[in-house]
Amino acid sequence: MFRIFGFSVISIIILGCLPIYCCSACWRSNWALPLRRKVKRILKAIKKQRNKLKRDAEMLGTAVKNEEELRNE
Repeated sequence: MFRIFGFSVISIIILGCLPIYCCSACWRSNWALPLRRKVKRILKAIKKQRNKLKRDAEMLGTAVKNEEELRNE
């Protein structure tokens, strides 16, 4: 009985640590490097688009303010 309990506890501990080990091994591997590069490029492009949209919105806001000031004068 105690052997089965000990074996099950050890198995659960090993299965709990397995995903952590696999993720760290995958992160350091050479075959996953190109995938990480692609993901970084995609994220960089998305951030660039967001920043461009924010800048455009700010420019439109200042243009509207300038037009309103000109009309009021």
